[in-house]
Formats: sequence, C-alpha cells, structure tokens
Amino acid sequence: TGAILDTAGRVRQFLTRQKGLQVADYSDDLPHQDWVIATNAPDAAAPTIVPAARLLDPTGTRPGLVATFFTDQQFGKQAHSRVDETVNLYAPDGAPPDQGVPALANYSVRWEGKLVPPATGAYTFSIPGTGTATLTIDGNTVPTGNRAPAVQLAADKLVSIKLEWVQSTGDAECRLLW
Repeated sequence: TGAILDTAGRVRQFLTRQKGLQVADYSDDLPHQDWVIATNAPDAAAPTIVPAARLLDPTGTRPGLVATFFTDQQFGKQAHSRVDETVNLYAPDGAPPDQGVPALANYSVRWEGKLVPPATGAYTFSIPGTGTATLTIDGNTVPTGNRAPAVQLAADKLVSIKLEWVQSTGDAECRLLW
C-alpha cells in the first residue's frame, strides 16, 4: 500500500487517469505504508488537506462532514448523502462523483459540519480543483486562495463549516486545504 503527499494534485491525477489507481493522502496517522510519493515543496507554509481529525458532522459528535450530492447545479435535486472524512473528491470525466448519484455532469455537492482548529490563530483556506466553490465558516463566506485574507479561529472551538461546489463537465476535483 502507498500514500501521496501532493498538494497540487498532478501526481494524483496521473495515477488515477493513466494508471487507474486510487491512492490515499499521506498523513502521520496512516498505518504502515510500503511507499510514499511526496511532491510538496519543503515549505512548512504550503497548504495541506484539512485533516479528518479536525472535521465533525453537523452535530459535532461524529467524525466527518456530511456530503450531500445534487443532480443539478442549484442544490435543489438531492440524490444522495454520505459522510466524508475530508473534502477530497475526484471523479474522472464520464464517471459519477458517487455510486448513488445518477449524474456525470452539471451536478453539485455540499459538505457540512463542524471545523475544530488545532490552535488559536489565522487560517487561510484554498479549494484547488475544477468547478466553482463557496466556503462558509461560522456563517461567513470566506475568500479562498493564496492571497485570501486569513480567518481568525480559536483552538478546539467548534465552528460551522459549509462548502458548496458546482461541477460542469470533465474531470471533477474538489479539495479543502489550509
């Protein structure tokens, strides 16, 4: 088994598209791995995926965010729900984003739950991928990306988080980084 540390997602795309492999994101709490591919620059400030240990369901009692899939781009026609440990979705062109979703294009996904910051401080979020995304934290829309302003969060204080993502056509990818 192996894992990948690939913020930009290019190696993941190659492994998925060209080799048909689904590879786990690297984290220190993974069990023994036979191999790890690390493509991140040795920059401590480089964004990383928001870890599963920092995401809870909307009640704040169970791990993971509730992911609700819609067969339209307006979040109106709900098709399926599941719990995702993190926001790390990838579906190649021509494949549905989930087995329970009868759509290959023009769909949307909403992730909702609680975010538990590990330390008090300023957090900057980014959402690399395809489509368009809107991130809401504690009821406020949050700009994302390298130049986005930071959001002040308190250690271990649960705040609501909602990520709404709309996909048109082609490969589908959405990841939540900080």
